[in-house]
Amino acid sequence: MKRILIFFGGCSTEYAVSLQSAAAVLTHLDNSRYQPVLVGITRQGEWRYYSGAPEDIAADCWQEKGSVPCLLDPSRGGKAADFAG
Repeated sequence: MKRILIFFGGCSTEYAVSLQSAAAVLTHLDNSRYQPVLVGITRQGEWRYYSGAPEDIAADCWQEKGSVPCLLDPSRGGKAADFAG
């Protein structure tokens, strides 16, 4: 199974469109082939790892339900992070 990183949200005026797009992608994603890793970006620009339901992304309540601050390490190589918990 491949992990894929999905970003959503952001500081632009397209914030709401991004939430709807991410929720649609997650709803139609083949979970037998791909494990999504979700990073939401708030309107203020804060990056948050999200582990909740796609419906909460679409409803714009994802920040309160299953998200924690996160950073991404852009380095190559090394051991991959464990997103299980």
